[in-house]
Amino acid sequence: MDICLMNITIGKTKMTKFRFSSRDNNKRQAEIELRKILDTLKPEQQDKLMKTLHDMQKQLFFQEPWLLKKFSGSEQAEILAQFTKEEQMIMLARFDLELQHWRNRNAN
Repeated sequence: MDICLMNITIGKTKMTKFRFSSRDNNKRQAEIELRKILDTLKPEQQDKLMKTLHDMQKQLFFQEPWLLKKFSGSEQAEILAQFTKEEQMIMLARFDLELQHWRNRNAN
């Protein structure tokens, strides 16, 4: 199952949606599957699940910042706003290293 966080308020928790790229054909199916899962849970369980998914998503973007390329400029800004300036600098350094790696690899 693909995970797609939706911009919804569940219980007292408002979670931000970062949709998959429009090139992802599984986006709608992932949203349907997540909604089915959420519908079976109690509100406090929904809050816990959404917080966990949000934390996992944030960690994924931190570890693999090149995934941000799939989002529009405004969505990138919204995602980056979750991170401190120091974390953003680390992400930029990781992105630059990855870019340099692929440039070197393709040059050889």
